[in-house]
Amino acid sequence: MKRLLLFSGFVLFLVFVGNITSTLFGSDEVDEPLFYPALPVEPRIQFLATISDTGFVLPEKSGFFRFVFGDEKEKEKILPIVKPYGVAIHDGRLYVCDLRSGLLVLNLENDSFSFLGTAEPGRLKKAVNLDIARNGDVFVADIGREQILSFDKKGNFQRAYGKTGDFRPSDVKIWRSRLYVADMEHNEIVILNVRDGKEIARLGGKGKEEGKLLHPSNIALDSLGNLYVSETTNFRISVFGQDGSFVRTFGQIGRRPGDFARNKGIALDRGGNFWVVDSAFENVQIFNPQGELLLFFLGSGQGRGNINLPADIWIDYENIDYFRKYADPRFDIKCLVFVTSQFGPNKINVYAHGSYAR
Repeated sequence: MKRLLLFSGFVLFLVFVGNITSTLFGSDEVDEPLFYPALPVEPRIQFLATISDTGFVLPEKSGFFRFVFGDEKEKEKILPIVKPYGVAIHDGRLYVCDLRSGLLVLNLENDSFSFLGTAEPGRLKKAVNLDIARNGDVFVADIGREQILSFDKKGNFQRAYGKTGDFRPSDVKIWRSRLYVADMEHNEIVILNVRDGKEIARLGGKGKEEGKLLHPSNIALDSLGNLYVSETTNFRISVFGQDGSFVRTFGQIGRRPGDFARNKGIALDRGGNFWVVDSAFENVQIFNPQGELLLFFLGSGQGRGNINLPADIWIDYENIDYFRKYADPRFDIKCLVFVTSQFGPNKINVYAHGSYAR
């Protein structure tokens, strides 16, 4: 009888603890889906998740474990993302250029994290942006070293491109055997040979005329090798052909939808549409290949899905399964969209682009 009473008391204790931990650590309730545009208009974008620290990939202890033993040890393992700029994802690894802490790699496959470029001769000083080749090689624009550094998929340093004074890179993109480097200081795009690092050409030069550039902060390339340059101070997107010839510009300064105030990050989807982050409007605008505005979404604030001083954007088709659990079952995901914010609680927001089945 005594054993039965003790067992009953332990069961009641577990129920009591379960109720407490549900209150302390959150319930299983899920927030309502956040769509853009909002229902009843047909949604094209869904907010999925926010990543603001390394806890996103760390296995979480149960509420009971933390209640009984405390969670201070778990908190010690979690590092914040402080001021992210560039972001990219490849083969289950999410790369974040944090201007305060370095190049963070969140491994979604095995729930771990690490830092890239922590030892000489490949030590990073101030990684601001990056691109990833199809084979997993990582190319990092280091504004502190004034170089582009490359690493293989395993994180081994391979080589550095350029020397001090050649350029001050704010972004880098790879296309076939070429590296495209955005040089904000000299208002140019520097094209390098990936194999030997030799300079092939320079595009732009300071100016407001067509073909000239003013503070090219971010760049993107389409499948044909056409280059899209986000000019933060010219308030436009300039396009150059594969041969380096000037093609056209999109956008202008203004307050209307389709205008720019401080355009930065740019990415292209498989349909040829280009997505542009504006850090002043604190939104993302989507244009078709002809430069016509299709949709704009987001806004400033600390609420779910909002952004604060956004910097970069990345579009991905290969890693959807890692985030599918966050999507509404009726939302068919075509691609993922990652947007970094340099201030506020939402450091990296993950969205899905697709269609909604009613």
